[in-house]
Amino acid sequence: MKTQSTISMLLANVILCWLWQTGYAQAPANDEYTGAGAMNISATCTSVAGSTFKCTQSLPQNLCAGEISYTVKDAWYKFQTDGSFSIDVKAKPVFGSLVLALYANTADEDGYISCTNSQGDGVAQLKMGVLPAGTYYYRIYSTGAGGVKYNTCVLGVVPVGPPQKSQDLNEEGEERFTRDSSLRAGMLTVHPNPSDGTFTVAFFSESAGPYDLMILDQAGNRIRLMKKFSVAGWNRVELDLTEYGQGIYSIKAAGSVINASVRAIVQ
Repeated sequence: MKTQSTISMLLANVILCWLWQTGYAQAPANDEYTGAGAMNISATCTSVAGSTFKCTQSLPQNLCAGEISYTVKDAWYKFQTDGSFSIDVKAKPVFGSLVLALYANTADEDGYISCTNSQGDGVAQLKMGVLPAGTYYYRIYSTGAGGVKYNTCVLGVVPVGPPQKSQDLNEEGEERFTRDSSLRAGMLTVHPNPSDGTFTVAFFSESAGPYDLMILDQAGNRIRLMKKFSVAGWNRVELDLTEYGQGIYSIKAAGSVINASVRAIVQ
């Protein structure tokens, strides 16, 4: 009888654990962006623990480095900035791996800014530089078949000054890109967007190093791969996507100096 009782208890625990992980338990408030957990910007990382096991999918996955996620169970957070801070958003999985995606003003595909996945030390980090004043949302989800437990925080420091621009951009180019408030250190941007198929990709790198520049179609298929080497400072690459026709493409830069992506629209 004691053995049967022990087996029954074990089975009950397994069933409860399965129900909890597969979503039959009640989803948390931050399962949707309308209930996004409010994060405070601090000078040191004050971590908030979270999990996506009971969450559902809100948006399609972001292919930050070509990874494929099966479930995209996402949890949402938000923070507000007055425009005086250099912002770093971090998330570190307790186990497994995750994707961290940032959105501006509205938590949908139109507000998408950039994303990254957890790297060698397990930390996913978006170094955004000084963001314009406003409300920002970010979501966390696992790149595996299940959910993920994690710790997350938002760092903010008063910047010493603007990054030094590289001399490879002329005055017109420098002025155009510095006016673009979405272009910050560690972030990728394209201009103009939408366009007829020709784009200028730009980013600021804190150091020189190799990186891959990839183009993916709407289905997530890689249609072009370019091996590049960044300089310390402003970098730009001219792209011509006219041969691929109209559509929405993902431009991804992955390497030791940058790991970010952005959407480009060919009209």
